Parts: sequence; structure tokens; C-alpha cells
Amino acid sequence: MTIIRIPEVDEILDGPWPLLLRSGGTGLWLLRGLATEHEEVDTRVVCGPACATRRDAREEWARALECEEETLDECLRRDDPRLVLVADAERLLDDEPERLPDFLDALRRAAADTQLRVVFQSRFEHADDKLAVFQEFGIEQAA
Repeated sequence: MTIIRIPEVDEILDGPWPLLLRSGGTGLWLLRGLATEHEEVDTRVVCGPACATRRDAREEWARALECEEETLDECLRRDDPRLVLVADAERLLDDEPERLPDFLDALRRAAADTQLRVVFQSRFEHADDKLAVFQEFGIEQAA
């Protein structure tokens, strides 16, 4: 059995823009429980499998962040502290994998200018190509 350490919410908020939680869904839900106790941070969950295409991803992130009337870029650039937990991140843009670098770049730019933090949850089993793309963007694994 592999034991993972669930990072503290303050550690995520003060740390690098993205974090990779190499765990199953249980790790993500444990982190979500910790985050909901952190009253000043708005925590949302995005479902990776619901983001198969760029259009699907835009709709899923808009649903999760409650910003249907704004562009995704405007929504991501809100100034309030937000933590987005992405479940099953290896499934992001499954039908359009060539768009993943642009998508991650948009998230990185938004996080650089705001209080947006993203945690990608995945074991990345059988998805080494996608893991490599995440690593190219400096997405660090939770220690």
C-alpha cells in the first residue's frame, strides 16, 4: 500500500501555481474536506472526464466556477482566492490532446496574476504522454 501525504491548504495557496496529487479519488476528496474548512478559500471541483474537448472543458470549468456569462479567461482571472481540484486529470482533453499545452498555459497565466490555485489529481497510469506535458509546465508532485 502506498501512503500519500495530503498537503495542507495553506501550503497549496502559498506554493507553486499547480500541484499534482498522485493519488486516487480518495486523496482528492480528503483534500476537498480540508479545503472546505478553510473559509476564505472558494473550493471547486472539475471533472477531468467531462473535459474531453476544448468546448467540453470550457463548459465544465464554467459550471464549476459558476461563470457561464463570462469567457473562461475572465472567469479564471477573478481576484478572489480559489482552489480548483481537478479529478482524473489524465482525462483532460482526451479527444483533443494537442490542445492540452495551450489549456495548461492559460491556467498558468491566470494563476500568475490571481489567487487561483489548481490541484490536478491523477495516478497517470498508462498516460505517460500526458504526464510529460504536465511536467513541462512545471506542475510539481505533492511531496
